[in-house]
Amino acid sequence: FLAYGCPPTLACGSVLTEMIQGKSVYEAMQLTRADLLNALGGLPSRKQHAAALAVETLRTAIESGCGDLLSR
Repeated sequence: FLAYGCPPTLACGSVLTEMIQGKSVYEAMQLTRADLLNALGGLPSRKQHAAALAVETLRTAIESGCGDLLSR
């Protein structure tokens, strides 16, 4: 992927894309900030917002592209 941002944001985006490979839409929607932080091996507390933003962005993208599937 192509992205711009601080190193923690880029790391979160990269690891999250690896985490969702092979998962269903429903499984991807269940991923949490804690799951991402665990996969990263943690982040300093002042940088943990990057994980929350990555998960929120993933959910928004899924809802935008698959909203009709999620409502079934």
